[in-house]
This record gives sequence, structure tokens and C-alpha cells, in this order.
Amino acid sequence: MGASELVVIVLAALILFGGKRVPELARSWGKTMRDMQRAWSEIKRQIGLDAIDDARPTSPKPPTVKPPDTREP
Repeated sequence: MGASELVVIVLAALILFGGKRVPELARSWGKTMRDMQRAWSEIKRQIGLDAIDDARPTSPKPPTVKPPDTREP
């Protein structure tokens, strides 16, 4: 989603709900998202997915290759 789309969404929210109502909606949206994240974490913990996620090996970083020194002696 680009900046222009965000501007359109914010303007539409201001037109539909008014300036006083938008902060209340943003707070309730944030609270809802936190609650959903907390619930998802609890579900994962209960069924044991956290142990699987923690045991999964992480991929190592690829080695960095320095370009050859092209200076003349």
C-alpha cells in the first residue's frame, strides 16, 4: 500500500466519521489488534507451536565476498 492510498483512506475516514471520532476509532482498532495478537500467542502456546518455532533452525547469512583489489602496485 502506497502513501497515496493511505492519504485517500485517511481523507475518507475524516469525511465519514469527522475529526473527533477518528482518534477514538484508531484507539479501538489498536486495542483490537493487540487483543488478537495476544489471543493468537496464547493459542500457539497452548498447542505447542512456540516450541516448534523456537526449534526451527534459522538460515545462516551468506558469506560476504570482497571484490578483488584492483590497485596497481
